[in-house]
Amino acid sequence: MKDPSLSNLSPVDGRYREQTEEVRTLCSEQAMMKYRLLVETRYLEALGRELGGRMGLTGDDLEFLRRLNAGFTEEDAKEVKAYEEKLGHDVVAIVEYMKYRCRRAGRATLSGYVHFGITSEDVNNLSYSLMLRDIVMKAFLPSLIELAEELEKGARKHRSLPMLGHTHGEPASPTTVGKEFANYFVRLAKLCLKISQFQYPGKLTGTVGNFNSLHYCFPDVDWVAFSRSFVGSLGLRAELLTTQVLPHDGVSELLEMVRAADAIVQGLDVDMWLYCSLGYFRLRHDARQVGSSAMPHKVNPIEFENSEGNAALASQVLGLLSTRLMTSRMQRDLSDSTLKRNYGVALAHSLLAVKGALAGLRKLDVDQDRMNEDLERHYEVLGEALQHRLRMKGRGSAFEEVLKLLRGRSLTRDEFAEVVKGSSVAAEVDGSIFSLRPSEYCGLAAKLVDLALQEGGEALRLARGSLDNYRPTF
Repeated sequence: MKDPSLSNLSPVDGRYREQTEEVRTLCSEQAMMKYRLLVETRYLEALGRELGGRMGLTGDDLEFLRRLNAGFTEEDAKEVKAYEEKLGHDVVAIVEYMKYRCRRAGRATLSGYVHFGITSEDVNNLSYSLMLRDIVMKAFLPSLIELAEELEKGARKHRSLPMLGHTHGEPASPTTVGKEFANYFVRLAKLCLKISQFQYPGKLTGTVGNFNSLHYCFPDVDWVAFSRSFVGSLGLRAELLTTQVLPHDGVSELLEMVRAADAIVQGLDVDMWLYCSLGYFRLRHDARQVGSSAMPHKVNPIEFENSEGNAALASQVLGLLSTRLMTSRMQRDLSDSTLKRNYGVALAHSLLAVKGALAGLRKLDVDQDRMNEDLERHYEVLGEALQHRLRMKGRGSAFEEVLKLLRGRSLTRDEFAEVVKGSSVAAEVDGSIFSLRPSEYCGLAAKLVDLALQEGGEALRLARGSLDNYRPTF
């Protein structure tokens, strides 16, 4: 049997097929047909309840619609695709499929009201919002929370473990390993909460946003209230002021939040890569795997590199979607259609980035000896403490004097003491600076970890609660 992962054009469907399975099942062509069918059948049910006897629908008709929606199979999808190939329109293909099924079941009246008073964009925007919600809540957000939880573990475990800081790639004031994990943890945790609370928009307002045909046929019905109620019944936030197209402002807000997650993950990947390069972290390796085709000794941070690449790609696609889809010519043009078909592609790469970073973190071991060695080689970083203590004593030129003593030098403990004691500031330096080690000069790093664990922990608790309350479309 042919392996589908070997012949696909996209690496999402090929090389990364198993890692993106949950996205594929929600944004494939067949999945989109299911979402459209769901919207069409739910709308027809709601219309029947609103119009009552004027539509002549029975309880059996409504039950038929529910069965039609629930029983959609791959064979049905092929039937819809055949209609589309003939008609050249994806939503009309669903409509014709429904009409045919209604007529075949002897429900001619029901067939006549399929897609009544609405346009394809009413169906599509609701379908895409449902799809995006399911992808985010079933696949992306759980993985993002899992990554945040891994960072939370690292922050707690290494809360007080000192590490030399680096600004501009050069030795700087010390921090702790836990604090650096905590920085990323709290950012992701807060973003998880925002994503979990996002209200997905939707509109059902007709061909140019004015309920023209519905109002013409049934002027006594409050179609604004109907639209608000129907869209709300799908778990979406109703937008009532539209053209034919749902304004993309809301969805763009979501995509930008995912894009922010990509940026945070990319920053995490780069930092972990650099810490591995410095020897602060060691990578556990699989004995079966090879790191280089020529250098047998290599153990490479490939998970972080793969994650970084996927995050960068996802960010670019999401950026295009979030900005380009904000505009539509007059009441409607079709340039958005092909772009929206790539929602799943972008989110799949975002998911790969999160999973890659998580896999990388789980392979890390901290090399405490290497970090201590670096701290002991860079006593010049205590120049910050020294110049501040001198300024406290009224020496206004302390910064400039310490700069001349230490800039561009790497000093051990003994060398640092020798340089300072032989300088013009020696008489005003108290002995505490000579007993201070860089590993002890971490400020409030450990306490700030506790703050991050508190704030981030509460954000994650609320985000998990939103996941628990979420109900999948299917």
